[in-house]
Amino acid sequence: MRILKWSHSSFNLIANNPEHLFANTYAAPHYDSDSVFTFIPKNGCTSLRASLAIANGFIPNLDKLDWIHNNNATLGMASFSELQKAKFTAIILRCPYRRITSAYLDKFCRSRIDSKIYMEHLGLSNAAQKSFNFLDFVRSLCLSKNLNFDVHWTPQISFMVYEKYDKYFNLDGDAKLIAPYLQKKCGFNFIDVTKITNNGTRFYEKVGSYEEYSKIDHSHIGKLILSNSAPSYASLFNGEIKEIIRSIYREDIDLFSRELNSSSLLYPPTP
Repeated sequence: MRILKWSHSSFNLIANNPEHLFANTYAAPHYDSDSVFTFIPKNGCTSLRASLAIANGFIPNLDKLDWIHNNNATLGMASFSELQKAKFTAIILRCPYRRITSAYLDKFCRSRIDSKIYMEHLGLSNAAQKSFNFLDFVRSLCLSKNLNFDVHWTPQISFMVYEKYDKYFNLDGDAKLIAPYLQKKCGFNFIDVTKITNNGTRFYEKVGSYEEYSKIDHSHIGKLILSNSAPSYASLFNGEIKEIIRSIYREDIDLFSRELNSSSLLYPPTP
């Protein structure tokens, strides 16, 4: 029997259980193998959704890739029968330090629309919006209403529909291993669409030394990205940022350390 993570978090009808309903939105069945995969934004999410859309017959090929962006609920929302009878379950996790950095670069430095929506949510003046930087962003996440404002930085543990999965992948360490493993395990064809979508900065030249870009405004970094360069992970961090992330993503860090390897974290916990 597979134990659901949030179904017993309250005695309300499960149809009224917001934690389970949220997680189940991101629990996607693979019909041919009776498997269930959890997809988490910024954790290879587009690749997994596109692969599932093709495997389950919703789209014929990657020419219809944009279909997935309006169909999360179509791909997810596994039934109780699918959740309990799944022969195999898997989830792709990511180092919380790397994930929040990726979210910032994508949603604030690359996208003017997403950054504008969030900064208006914060009630920032025009001047404050122009100077908004990674340190400002991370500080803002100390409030729960901001931490859960956008799924791209919502804690990963919130997406888990099961207490325990059969397989945990580390996006940054296992990227090349995911496809062959899933093909052998359940005949699932995982397609990495990163180069097609140009999401993330994996293929960009990394620049900057420790802390150099932590207080540089998002638009300046956006111009850097347009030149196919991006701040290195280290250049966006300072002591305060590391401490805040360590605090607000404590459960994610513990999950990653327990199921994968704490040494794979960008900043492993000290003994």
